[in-house]
Amino acid sequence: MAQTSGNLFELLRRGSLAFGEQAELESSSSAVTTTTTTTTADAQSGANESEPKSQEDAGELGSTSCRTCGLQFEDLGSQRAHFKTDFHRLNLKRRAAGKPALSESEAERDLSKAEDEESLSGSGSESEPYVGSDTEDMPPGNEEGGLRREHASMMVGLKVLGKEPSTLAWVPAAVALDKKREHEDVVALHERPLWVVLLHGAGHFAGVVLRNGREVVASKSFHRYVIRAKQGKAQSANDSAKGNAKSAGAGIRRYNEQMLKTEIGELLESWTAHISASSRIFVSISKTNQHIFFGNESVLSSKDPRVRRIPFPVRRPTVKGATEVGTRLATVHFEPESAYQERQAEVVAKQKAAEDREKARLARSANKASPPQPPSKADAAAAAADTESVEEPEDPELMGNMLEACQSGDTASVILCISQDAEVLNTLSVRDSGDTALHVAARSGHEHVVRLLLENGASPCIPNNRGELPFHCASERKSCKDAFRRFRGEFPDMWDYQKAAIPEAITDASEAAKKERQRERKKRQAQRKREEKQRQRKLEEEAAKRKEAEEAAALASAPSCASCDKKLLGPSSKWFNRLEYYYCSPECMQAHRRKLQADAALARFNK
Repeated sequence: MAQTSGNLFELLRRGSLAFGEQAELESSSSAVTTTTTTTTADAQSGANESEPKSQEDAGELGSTSCRTCGLQFEDLGSQRAHFKTDFHRLNLKRRAAGKPALSESEAERDLSKAEDEESLSGSGSESEPYVGSDTEDMPPGNEEGGLRREHASMMVGLKVLGKEPSTLAWVPAAVALDKKREHEDVVALHERPLWVVLLHGAGHFAGVVLRNGREVVASKSFHRYVIRAKQGKAQSANDSAKGNAKSAGAGIRRYNEQMLKTEIGELLESWTAHISASSRIFVSISKTNQHIFFGNESVLSSKDPRVRRIPFPVRRPTVKGATEVGTRLATVHFEPESAYQERQAEVVAKQKAAEDREKARLARSANKASPPQPPSKADAAAAAADTESVEEPEDPELMGNMLEACQSGDTASVILCISQDAEVLNTLSVRDSGDTALHVAARSGHEHVVRLLLENGASPCIPNNRGELPFHCASERKSCKDAFRRFRGEFPDMWDYQKAAIPEAITDASEAAKKERQRERKKRQAQRKREEKQRQRKLEEEAAKRKEAEEAAALASAPSCASCDKKLLGPSSKWFNRLEYYYCSPECMQAHRRKLQADAALARFNK
């Protein structure tokens, strides 16, 4: 679509755009080549308001210092905040690799050159899609904030003044359309050239304030560990789905989510002046996390008409990525107005052709004709004689409709095509396969269409260009193959079924015999199950008898308690022994001992 491109604010400064007649075009029908202009090193270096002290200027480092980065801090809170920055993480990685530490300005340049999809902390897979994708609505259920979904894939054409031939400048609809899909005065943007771009996703945040779509006025990025490793889902999302987990990692991730929200809120409060002076605020954030940006409506509200959703996919939030988003949105693409009008005429012509085809399809479906009677034997013989000399269809459109109806299983359309010209039944298609209607119906597995075609004279003996017969093309569904066999059983003399490769016919008698065999097989199976149950019951009874006999034998051979004559069962380790006697309990042992002593004393007395 566009041969060249330029910066929107540069054109507005020169007064080259006319806010008059505009044209809208779906981006899907155009080939837009977006050229991204990166910011200069000076603009990137101006992102930070102050440079930290280097190691040489720091002097002797105290307890509130960072020996890795060579920085001294006034209090412990500043030191802890430094340890969470990407600047500190980068120097930690460099120290582990044996490389010298970088200053903060050098680290900012290295981080801006890093790939968008890389992360210093190396968090796991992301559950959220690329931020700014079409799966995110901004804001959810609120028609007053941001650009609606149908605007996201559109661009708006503005007249370019003083350029021949007549030229259109295509501007993203997120810039040129307001919340009600009405055109805003784009020409007035040069009076408020500040834009704010905010990106959030998977624990990453990046925000930039741009002047003229490319000069970085302020920038900041945060990252917190909030994604569950190997799970691809934020901790808050997991808690909502499965309840609060009680692991240490879950607690850390919940704390990090809250701290990330707090850090972003504090940053937005510090950017209040930039936000108030900006003309556009482009945001990219998922539905469930919208409260992070719009929690404090005094700073940023979802109902603010300046808030727009980013209309194209954006990778993981970084300062570089946010800057490129603003640069891309400020890029204007030029196209001759005559080329646009020609493309619009093509779009209108395609829409009219599609409407005509839909009307024709509805007309075919409405005209339902009664199915004709099966062909006579003479007609079938004539069709079989013509098998060797099948010609191409005289009406390709009718043949195409016939094949389409057979593929979709539309019986009414098949009948309509046959009533218009019965020759389509045995005509080869102009496709490479050279299928007939019966080939297509069999391959698609529509047995009712196969039956209808055979009853109306379709020959099963005509091969296609690959030498395949209709029965060979029948799908794996048994019912489709049975349709051929049942037709052979009802009309045994109509075709040469050996030539058609149709196996043995299915008749009422064969179906009855098959059902009878199935009943007999089920009876035999039931009989075998009953016999197996009886055999198992008999084996169980025999085993129970053997067990009882063994227990009786063991009881008979078991010794008895010397005191109470109770049978001693179980292992001998549980019996009580004294002299040559065995007892069932200590009480019996003591009682028997006293009895023996009394008997001995009585014997001595009798002497």
